[in-house]
Amino acid sequence: MEEFLVGFYIFAGVRQGGILSPLLFAVYVNGLVVQSEARGFGCRIHDLYAGCNLYADDIILLAHTSYALQKMLVICNSEITALDLHFSVVKPIVMRVGPRWNCRCAEFNLGSSILKSVDNTKYLGIYMKAGSKFSCCYEHFKITILQQFQCSLS
Repeated sequence: MEEFLVGFYIFAGVRQGGILSPLLFAVYVNGLVVQSEARGFGCRIHDLYAGCNLYADDIILLAHTSYALQKMLVICNSEITALDLHFSVVKPIVMRVGPRWNCRCAEFNLGSSILKSVDNTKYLGIYMKAGSKFSCCYEHFKITILQQFQCSLS
């Protein structure tokens, strides 16, 4: 009787676009949510922790101070490094909302990368704007509707 040994390496995680992929990734990186909440960093809505929200590989951190946000970034970096993953150096950004949204503040670091500060961003299809109060931008919807209307007239 012959024996065959089969060896293989896993170079990727969950399948892109798979129905369970977002959930499995969230379970895998749940440590960064648990650590941020346990250390008291991030926003709360009543008794619900809302400081670190995940959907697939999109993560949004919500903090009420610059200090808390920087501490959350340190936690994220250490948790992701422990999982042998890394953040894209292009995608991470910071957007400030509140009365001092346009005042200068210290730079935010994610590992050795300095995060770019922006006045608007898109998260899960929602366009958000920096300002004294949280607001969303709907201009892209208006443009899309006008384009579709013009196409229907043609």
